This record gives sequence, C-alpha cells and structure tokens, in this order.
Amino acid sequence: MPERIVVSFRGVANVEEDGGQSYLERAIAIKQQCESRGATLCAWSAQTFCIDLATEDLETAVELAVFAVTIANEPGFRAGIAQGPMNAVVEAAAPEVLSWGPPLLHAVSLARIARPGEVLLDPKLVAARPGELLLLGMRVAIDGGRKVRGARLDTRAPWRKLAARSLSQMREPELIGREDINELVVPLGCVGVVRADAGVGGTRLLHEAVARMEPGRVLLVTPVGASR
Repeated sequence: MPERIVVSFRGVANVEEDGGQSYLERAIAIKQQCESRGATLCAWSAQTFCIDLATEDLETAVELAVFAVTIANEPGFRAGIAQGPMNAVVEAAAPEVLSWGPPLLHAVSLARIARPGEVLLDPKLVAARPGELLLLGMRVAIDGGRKVRGARLDTRAPWRKLAARSLSQMREPELIGREDINELVVPLGCVGVVRADAGVGGTRLLHEAVARMEPGRVLLVTPVGASR
C-alpha cells in the first residue's frame, strides 16, 4: 500500500437553519480547491470529508488545511493531518478514489477533537519532519473511546523557515518610545509589568530598561518563533 498524506476536514451542518446547505456549499468549494492542487477525494461523510496527497506534498496539505479553517466563509471548520499507507477500496474516475488506511482514521480523529479554526497534526508526522513546522502545543482528547493526541499547527505562520525569513527582514526602528527609562525601573522587591507597542521602538526601550536593572531578574515575553 502506498504512503499518502491524508487531510480530514470537519465542519458543522446547521440543518435547522438552512438544511445544511451553507455547509455543503463550503465543503464543495474546499473540495474543488483541493482537487485543483492535485489532491484526491478519498472519503466523505455527513460532516467530515478527506483528501489525500503524495508524501512529498506536505506543504500543499498544510496550505489546504489552513485555507479551509481560516479563509473558508463557513465558520466552524477544523482539520486533521496524518500520514501512512492507504489502500484503494473503490476506484472511480479521478480525482475521487474511495480509500481506507490508518492515516484516514488518525486524520478523522484529529479533526473531531480539534476546535474550530484549528489544524491538528499526527505527532508521528511532526516527528518525521523535525523543525519544519511551527506548533502551538498539543491537544489531547478522547474520540471513540481512545485517547487522541494532536500537535496544534500555528496557522498564521506554519513554516519555521518562512517565520525565520520574516524575522531576518525586521529592522530596528529609528524612533523610540519617549518614556523616561527610570519610570520603567521598579524598586527592589516589587514586580513591574510593561507592554511595548509594536513599531515605535518599545522593545528597544525595554532592553535598555533591563540593562539598567541588572543584576535583577526580568521575564521577557516574545511571540512564537521570534529570536531571543
């Protein structure tokens, strides 16, 4: 059985409001977007559908999952991604081939435990590509009586290489916050919390304040993927 990457999409069909029509329209639009990128529809159920791609198409799989949960007009979509051997059950005219395999089971479970707007990845898939993806921790839940673990993808900046490239293009601003540094220094035995606005040199001002406070202890909170 060939190895494939499986992406499972799950939405919410509001039958009471519109008979589930808005969900169906959005699901079909996502399906068509996936097929235009070379994906194959491999499963379809009431509120979940899945596509699979070649193992070298992880970047495409991630892009399609992020598209579905962040750009799709229908709220409530979430996605799960897994990889493994898939076996064709019923072969039809491409791009639709009914298939089954362990990655289908894993991807569907991940999509079920994901929260709206989330993309969860099989930890084995992440381990096979160390350092490539930016993650926001793990989600653990019970699905079908078994514990399921999924790595939460950073949908705003999923690829570490792109995040690093963006950080390398950052420039230190010429302007700097006008607050007196001495006002940021708290007395010994006290705790101060300071937030720096973006784009006006606040971070540089904080670093200068830290230098003034040495050897005192300082906790610096930075975005995920930022250099320290």
